[in-house]
Amino acid sequence: MDDLKIYGSGTVTSGKYKTISIMGDGTVNGDVECVALNVNGQCDVSGNLKSETVKINGSSSVNGPLETKNIRVNGEIGVSGDLSAEKIRVNGDMDVEGDCDAETCTLRGEFTVAGLLNAGNLKIDLYGPCEVKEIGGEKITVKKEMGFHFLIKNIFASGVSGSKLTTDVIEGDEIRLEHTEANVVRGNDVIIGEGCEIGLVEYRNSFKRNENAKVGRHTKV
Repeated sequence: MDDLKIYGSGTVTSGKYKTISIMGDGTVNGDVECVALNVNGQCDVSGNLKSETVKINGSSSVNGPLETKNIRVNGEIGVSGDLSAEKIRVNGDMDVEGDCDAETCTLRGEFTVAGLLNAGNLKIDLYGPCEVKEIGGEKITVKKEMGFHFLIKNIFASGVSGSKLTTDVIEGDEIRLEHTEANVVRGNDVIIGEGCEIGLVEYRNSFKRNENAKVGRHTKV
């Protein structure tokens, strides 16, 4: 397998590579498999992507499933299929049209997952509106960031109240939520914090609710 580098703009044909490095604007035609994909700028993959590591500083899209061990994004990532990884870290915007699965997943910013977001350890820092069909995991933490740059952005955009997580179901072992809207939350130990609107909470061990949170019903199972 060969290394491939693009400086400025260029196109990568489908195939197997060792390391693909893009500094600028790159296009990958078809399915590609590599050891590492490093993007500083923009990269559009017209097929499936399989890589041991993916590092993106900028914007990238994959028109199919993305399979990797470790993906780190500072910017934007769009995946038309499923995203599967051992470790996911996104600072920015993520859009997955299928399921998203990882052992550890840290999302800081805005995201949309059309299917299931599943992670052993899931941490979500809300910097804008986030939407996912269902969430599953062992330890799930959702909180809203309130730094100065976050406040300025939201005052002039959708407003601070627009930064929330919306989902149908959240199920895990240890769950701690802020500014989350969900129909059902199920877990062993559940903490419903400020800004939450939950239809039903089912818990096995413990349940705590912030006085400003809205919970329709809660029951120990």
